[in-house]
Amino acid sequence: MKTFRTLGFSLVAVCLVLLLAPPLAAEPPRSAPLTARVFLPLLVGSECQNIAGEIYAALVPVSPPTDRPAAQHADLNLELRGYAATTGILDLVDYGGKTDGKAPKLFSLFSDNRVPIFSSVSQVYDWDWATNRRANLILNPPVTLAGMQVAPDEILRVPH
Repeated sequence: MKTFRTLGFSLVAVCLVLLLAPPLAAEPPRSAPLTARVFLPLLVGSECQNIAGEIYAALVPVSPPTDRPAAQHADLNLELRGYAATTGILDLVDYGGKTDGKAPKLFSLFSDNRVPIFSSVSQVYDWDWATNRRANLILNPPVTLAGMQVAPDEILRVPH
């Protein structure tokens, strides 16, 4: 199983997927990297060293390549869409509706299987594919990106 070691306070983006983003500044950044449907944390910082006792393996993409490089794809690169800080509950929220029993479990991202402490909430901008430009903020659900606290050198795992 692939593991990651965090470098200081980081954020996990929850916008259909999970991902570590840069630390929060006084005003939240307007963009952060994101990957879609892979559910992998992204290590932000300097060179990563192997973690003793952990096993590393390659991951094979499930989907075919996209019509453009990932850096230019708004479903794969949150920097293109951007986001804006909002107010909301800093906790898990049940909006009702159907659930997917096979979806990755957030608590399994952390070695101690905890529900994280949420530090911020934001709304991600939608994308207008016809014009290939940023659209309005996604307002439903009211939170589309959540920041979560991690400890320095904490090991994060690909969620089960």
